[in-house]
Amino acid sequence: MAIKLQMSRPLFLVLGLACIVLLGTVFLREEGPPPLSIVTGSVLDSVPDTIAVAPVVLDTSDVEPSFPPPPPPPPPPLPSAPNADDDINDVDYWRSGKFINTHLDSHPLFNSHDAPVNNIPTAQLGYTAAILYLIADNRLREIMLSLSYLHRFVPMHPWPIILFYASDMDDPASRNDFMLRLYEFLGGGQEARWFVQRIEWVRLHWALPEGFSHDVSVVKPVFEFAWPGYHMMCGFYASEIFNHPRLSNVTYYMRLDTDSYIFRPLCYDPFAVFHARNRSYGFRAALTDPAEVVHGLWDLTDEYARTHPEVEDQMRRNGFGWPSPREQGRMGERAYPGFYNNFEIVRLEAFRTPQVREWLEEVKRVPERIYKYRWGDSPIRYATVYMFMDMEKDVEEYCGMEYWHQGTYGRNCACEDQKDGRS
Repeated sequence: MAIKLQMSRPLFLVLGLACIVLLGTVFLREEGPPPLSIVTGSVLDSVPDTIAVAPVVLDTSDVEPSFPPPPPPPPPPLPSAPNADDDINDVDYWRSGKFINTHLDSHPLFNSHDAPVNNIPTAQLGYTAAILYLIADNRLREIMLSLSYLHRFVPMHPWPIILFYASDMDDPASRNDFMLRLYEFLGGGQEARWFVQRIEWVRLHWALPEGFSHDVSVVKPVFEFAWPGYHMMCGFYASEIFNHPRLSNVTYYMRLDTDSYIFRPLCYDPFAVFHARNRSYGFRAALTDPAEVVHGLWDLTDEYARTHPEVEDQMRRNGFGWPSPREQGRMGERAYPGFYNNFEIVRLEAFRTPQVREWLEEVKRVPERIYKYRWGDSPIRYATVYMFMDMEKDVEEYCGMEYWHQGTYGRNCACEDQKDGRS
């Protein structure tokens, strides 16, 4: 009786694959290396000659030919480093900016020894100057725009641009990256590189006054959301700035905030005008701080003026506007005037006199004034100028400057009129 065998499709495929392997070994056993088992991976010592291998025909009519993808092209060669004995010690090498393309854009980033600030004729000018910013890592985009306007629109000698910073910019890589991004933002080239070379990074080591609580729930400060950083900034610009070691040999500084924009071409050098007129303080606008951030400042100003007759007289000559009635305890609901000192120019010597120091020490004597009630540097600066300077002789209003900081404020005049003293 004939037995009909049924073979499953998987078994048939396995047998077919085995036939192919055996067929290969028949042709290769004389000349090739010992065959390997595709099942065990071991060498097949022999293949029986008696096995008949049926020819296998593969139907490939519907199969597209498959080829491995071509290898990716080799990467372009990196720019070669400069010859240490030739290029890197060549002044023209640094002046040309070639280091940008030779992976020397980190160390050194910009060669300060060749910076144009070193060539300012300070002896002939009779003064030195610096531009100051206080920056933070979340304000880099806006300061880049502010610096670009300073570069394009403000004629002046290439004075140092000092970037004060705190712990958020401690990483040197972050500072280097900012410098390169600024260089590119300015359009690159020699002029941009010279401008970037003016930048100095100066670390501030801020701290709350000794013995002052670090617990916000204990202090309960005004502007709690920005405490203590904003309050330390106010204290720094109100008085500490005048004693900073970096400014010990600087005659004038110009302060700008990260979002301060001199957005149109200026027709004069602001330092030159300031120096020629022998000014001690320069501002663009005067506004007010609301009563909730000057708690007690009116009373302190009144008390200090009454106990220092020379201060009282100077404030009267300057036309300082007291609230009415001028009585202790009854002026606290009034806003306090302040210079909009996100732009200001200062003669440092004028704020280092014993009289000014005594007043500022009194302000700091009670830490809560700044670090709890958030007395700002703006109203403190206003009081200081009106107490110790002559508003007619010592103060310059930069009404000819097209300036923006969270809006445009202050009196406007033609740039040429201010330049020529007709404003």
